[in-house]
Amino acid sequence: MTVKYEVKNLRLSNTLKQVSELREIQDKYIVLDFGRVNVVRNAGMQLFIACIEEMERRGYTFYYNKEARYFYNSEKHAINYAKGVGFFKALGFKDIKGGDYSGSDNYVPIQSIGYNDLFENVGDYHDGIVEYSDKLANVLVKDIPELKSVLSYMIREIM
Repeated sequence: MTVKYEVKNLRLSNTLKQVSELREIQDKYIVLDFGRVNVVRNAGMQLFIACIEEMERRGYTFYYNKEARYFYNSEKHAINYAKGVGFFKALGFKDIKGGDYSGSDNYVPIQSIGYNDLFENVGDYHDGIVEYSDKLANVLVKDIPELKSVLSYMIREIM
């Protein structure tokens, strides 16, 4: 059986509640409805992505309504922002178009980075961490090399 879950605003506090609600659902097939999302924050989106990924590892499957008008309505600023930073792509909904998912010198999309990502890109786990942390630091402070080096080190320590 498939159950519909209505996603609300993705502020951190709202998302914590929604994560708890999602984890209580027993049905393994869940349709996510983003129609009531009017506010998104990066921390809330990242927590939501982490929850979905964890539930998928436990055998859950997530869908969305491909005909939902809010994905194509330019007045839904929260949805447009979420598309632009790669939120829906990170959820596995790759056919939702909009935004620059690939990143650039000024932008890094929301993404999950696992051990295999770090190892496969460069061939060495440590080198992979260095590469990703340098990329993030460059986006944040590309015009100040001294600060970039310190920030890259700090990001490596967090990873």
